[in-house]
Amino acid sequence: MNLEFLDRRLHLKEASRRLVSPVKNVVEEATGKLRDGVTDNFGRRHVALFNEKTNRIYLLSRTPEVQSLGRSCGLFVDAIQLDDKKMPQKSLFQIQLPSDSNFVTQSSLYLLRGMLPKEMLKLAKEIGVAKIVDLHIYASYLTLLKERYVRQA
Repeated sequence: MNLEFLDRRLHLKEASRRLVSPVKNVVEEATGKLRDGVTDNFGRRHVALFNEKTNRIYLLSRTPEVQSLGRSCGLFVDAIQLDDKKMPQKSLFQIQLPSDSNFVTQSSLYLLRGMLPKEMLKLAKEIGVAKIVDLHIYASYLTLLKERYVRQA
């Protein structure tokens, strides 16, 4: 990651207004996919998705609403990039979002300040066309990725 970008991002007090609508799209797409997800013993709902076009696997998780830095965040989106042989290449991102699109405001997107709206629109589209896969598939890719990092260290 570009350190200069990170430094500028940390000095931003709030997210751009242009980011609100694309993030709402992501939350709505994710909420739709989570309806077909699995609920664990702690009341968290999970679903794993695979997008063949981008070769990415996503884990969407919704928790009972949590407060982080005074902001609502109950939806988590994690992504792993796969290579051409379907082996995990790298962890792309882990994003925290409000779990309800009605709570997506400039102030609730504090953790995403500096994020580009076009990237969030792209993410919403990718989640929308991704196919639901077994959670164990995501877990196995995550394990392989961690093993790869350990071997490189």
